[in-house]
Formats: sequence, C-alpha cells, structure tokens
Amino acid sequence: SDATPPPPEPVSPAGNGPEAPGATAVAPQAVAVPAAPAQTPTAVTRPTVKKRSTPKAAARDIVPLEEPEAGASPADSPLVVEEGRLGKIKVPALLKRCAALSRPVVLRVRTGETETAVHFAAGQIGRIASRLRHRDNAGQWRQLGYLMVRDGLISDAQHDQVLERLEAQPGLSFAAALTQFGFTDGETLRQALTRQGKAALYALILFTSGEYRIEADDDEIPAEEEIALQVDALIREASHHQAEWTAIRKALPNLAAVLDFTADGREKLEQVRLSVHQQQLLSQVDGRTPLGILCSRSSLMDYEACRFLYLMVKAGVLQLVAATPR
Repeated sequence: SDATPPPPEPVSPAGNGPEAPGATAVAPQAVAVPAAPAQTPTAVTRPTVKKRSTPKAAARDIVPLEEPEAGASPADSPLVVEEGRLGKIKVPALLKRCAALSRPVVLRVRTGETETAVHFAAGQIGRIASRLRHRDNAGQWRQLGYLMVRDGLISDAQHDQVLERLEAQPGLSFAAALTQFGFTDGETLRQALTRQGKAALYALILFTSGEYRIEADDDEIPAEEEIALQVDALIREASHHQAEWTAIRKALPNLAAVLDFTADGREKLEQVRLSVHQQQLLSQVDGRTPLGILCSRSSLMDYEACRFLYLMVKAGVLQLVAATPR
C-alpha cells in the first residue's frame, strides 16, 4: 500500500531530553501531518479528449485545448489540453479530470516560486515533482533529501555525497543519484517519493491559488522516480484533514499572508525545543516575507512548514501582520 506522509517534526519543552513523536509544548493537540522534470512532449496530433461540462462560475478561468503557438515546432511546444487559474477550480477536481483522460498527461501548477508537475498514466499518478524555478539543481532536491535523512533512510554523509553529484551533473535527479550510489533500494525510495508527493499535493489543496496547465505527456517516467498513487484514495485521505485545514486558512488566509513575532514571541521560544530546520524557518520571519516564499524556501516540505507556522501563530509566538486578498 502507498506510504503515508510523515508526521510533523515534534516541538518539545526545553530541557526534557529527546523529542517525543507528537509532543508539543506550544500548541495543544497537534494533528499529524499527512505528508526536474524534462518536458518536451513530441506528440504532433491532438489527443481525443472527451469534453466535460464546466460550472458557469468557473468557465471564465478555463482555456481548453489550446494549440501550440504559431511558428513553434511540435518538439518545442507541448500540446495543451487545458489551462487556467486555480480558485473556483479546485485541485481535487483537476486530479480527477486528469486521471480520467484516455492518454498520459501532466498537470503543472505554478504558485509563486514553485512549480509542481503531476504525471498521470493509466488512471493514476505516476510521478510528482515539485521544484523552485530559480534554484540550482542541488537546491531543487533539498526537501526530499532532508525528508530521507530525518526518516533514517540515508545518512548525512550519503546526503552530502548525493548533493555533490547533483552539482556536478545539473540534469540529474536526486532519485537517480541515490540509485547510482546504491544508497537505498527501489521500494524505500518509492515510499519516500510518495510521501513527498502527497505533501506537495496537500499544500496545493490547502491554499488553492496559482496557474495550472494540463499537457499531453509523451515522456517516459524514470523507473527510479515512478510511484503509483490512486487519485480517489488520495482525495479520501485529504478529506480527513479538512477541519484542521479550515483552521489554518482562518489563521493564515492565503500564501500572501505576512507574519512577524508577537511582543513576547521570542521569549516564548526559549521554553521549547526546536529542530535546526524549524529554527532556520523562524529566522526568516521578518514581517515582510510572504508565507508562500517562507514555505517554499524552507528545508521542510511546504506543507509541513505552513503547518508549523500555523502552530506558532496558535501558540502566540507569531502573528499575522498583513494578508493580501486573493
């Protein structure tokens, strides 16, 4: 069965020894966190896509079946099945739509600095890749690398070796480098990629914003990066977190929200034990940087980072100082 996303990093009282899973001194009843692509499809004919009815309220946000730009060769222009803006159009609906198509497609969602590519084939998700558009190759894989070190799947030394290989080979993926070194087996890697992929999709569901694009996908998924995720099962799992996500959206209205420390926030932090990655994330809170950028630049997965910052607001360490309407 598919692996489930990892729990959030614990936040423990200072001086109480090792962190215990789920322990928290700053927020009661912390809920467990459900936790580069190369694309140049070569299709030269339009796929046969069954047209679906679209709610009138969302119709203006969809541009279906766009042709490649004039003068562009098929190799340079992927065949666009649909594109639009998220908002009235929700991510779960797009996931179902892509899974129901008769040919392989890739759903690309661009939110701020991050682009997430979800590859579909045979009615299920076969690959999820989330990357920062302005980061070097080694930096793209920082979150996956941290996840695997944290879960004890690779050592710090192995992680550093992989990053050195990525810097030397710009087109190489983290999964491919791991496979070259033989640091992990295929099933363990698949489980880690599944957890990271789910967390990436949960972040998109939590804050529905950005632009999306569905393209015909003729590229083969690398064996070391392939997962098998059923859309209906993913959506059912996500529904179990709706209550918490509603609370998060109430405290943090959107990805443009800006946070800063409360008057006694830093003093409260002296009473808790935080991981290095949590400390690094909090060090970037300055009353100016939007939530979306804080999360995307963190070594925590976006979803974990957002949830952690929410817990800090709930505990009175941080406060909302600005939120730009959607």
